[in-house]
Amino acid sequence: MWLVFGNRTRARRVPDGRTVERACEDCGAVRRFVECDVQDRVNVFFVEVAQLTSRRLVCEHCGHDVELTVPTAKATPAAPARPAVGEKDVDAKLRELKKKMGL
Repeated sequence: MWLVFGNRTRARRVPDGRTVERACEDCGAVRRFVECDVQDRVNVFFVEVAQLTSRRLVCEHCGHDVELTVPTAKATPAAPARPAVGEKDVDAKLRELKKKMGL
């Protein structure tokens, strides 16, 4: 019995997508990779049975694709620590507030 199957991969560049310079595993050189929507189709007896779409980085030279890495969030500087407030300071602030309110 003959079983005829195949797969087809198509990559379409994402408008305003990322471009990255990195080493290509297939080319063995530093190449430019562009962000693409990669569509993989699987056929059995010329009937499409599966279609998978994912966003990947694709080498412009040879077409090798790699997973798209999520950029890490930049660390934000921590807020400066507030000085400790003593009971005397709290009492003084309350007296000022009562004076303003007329109590």
